[in-house]
Amino acid sequence: FGSADPDLHYVTEGRWAYTRVSRDWNSTHNSYGYLRAPWNINPVEYVTRASQQCGQAAYDFQGWPDCESHHSLLVNFTDFLSFGYNVQVFPHGPVHVNIG
Repeated sequence: FGSADPDLHYVTEGRWAYTRVSRDWNSTHNSYGYLRAPWNINPVEYVTRASQQCGQAAYDFQGWPDCESHHSLLVNFTDFLSFGYNVQVFPHGPVHVNIG
């Protein structure tokens, strides 16, 4: 994505530098009117990235998903309800924490 401002977290260098988040939406937007998930409370008008969450390095949470995490998900959950619940946590969840 490029380098991000360490305090404001928006991308300041590279292809995505100062890319504005759209306010041109039909129904899905956050409380600031940006085309983001309704639960996303980010008020910044630019694409943002951060290497920390709540003051902790992103990789300290669960790290990066590996082949074992995917394989374990496929062999340990045989019904869709369990699979659907657990795929959100790991291996899918850490990707969002790590890339912003």
